[in-house]
Amino acid sequence: LLTLGQQGMKTHQEKKSDVQAVVSLDKAPALNASAAISKVNARLAALAGLPEENLEEGYFGVYHAGHEMKALHLDNHHALASPPRVVSFVLYLLGEPDGLVGGGTVFPLAGAPDAAGSEPDIIGEAALAAWEAAVSEATMNFRLGDVPQLGRICPGARPAGEAIDPCIATMARASRLCQAATSRGPGSDTTPPEVVRALPGDAIMFHH
Repeated sequence: LLTLGQQGMKTHQEKKSDVQAVVSLDKAPALNASAAISKVNARLAALAGLPEENLEEGYFGVYHAGHEMKALHLDNHHALASPPRVVSFVLYLLGEPDGLVGGGTVFPLAGAPDAAGSEPDIIGEAALAAWEAAVSEATMNFRLGDVPQLGRICPGARPAGEAIDPCIATMARASRLCQAATSRGPGSDTTPPEVVRALPGDAIMFHH
């Protein structure tokens, strides 16, 4: 996979900057039809318990020192996605042993709701339920001309009538978790559980 990704970076880059590059396999059919990707797809389908034909084409992402993620990725982030996405995987091909400083995946909505006030930037169950309801309503009532990602990009435009913007607390917690992971250093066994460090060969599976 690493060799395939390196090949794609030479021939099929979709987006490139000094600190980021992307190869989308839906725009690189020859790479997507490779034996390596076929084996990965078979394993992911088996793990998810879904037929292979339900898999979306994946992508390779490269992030260098200096890249800063300024938005929260919300799956099913497009109201027109059909059928809706139900599970995703992140596979790390490079990581800290390869010289990557930091890196990883943070889940700022993970953890117990802040019922006792112990962590003020965890949004509670009521706010999460309201957020989900607003997104679901935007999907069910979508009309041509509507913004398909309304309420699904954080930070971004919010649905009308949404009393509280959950992005404020969510992005604040994401920043705090990343800072905590960075301050504890590579390989630390005290990394916050909401942060999954980038270790080559590791994979994350999460449901929506």
